[in-house]
Amino acid sequence: MDLKPPVHLQLTKEAQQFLDLLSNLGYLDSKSLQQLYQQLLHLRNHSGNIELDEVKRCTAEMLFHEKETLPKRVQRYLKADWNLLFS
Repeated sequence: MDLKPPVHLQLTKEAQQFLDLLSNLGYLDSKSLQQLYQQLLHLRNHSGNIELDEVKRCTAEMLFHEKETLPKRVQRYLKADWNLLFS
């Protein structure tokens, strides 16, 4: 999936790579990525740059709250990969 953030939201290279990885692994679809971008817009600092740790925190919160709506296969993979991805 090649869904890029809104032009007024600047992610660091590492933050964008993390979101690309989660998308490629199937943890984020276009709808959840759009929701995540909206959350990140509210967090941006004055320069507009969003760091990897902010992206990880927002993504973890979103996936935690939506875990029951994810396909069972994705839930199992996410449970297995959680510490690797978010610690």
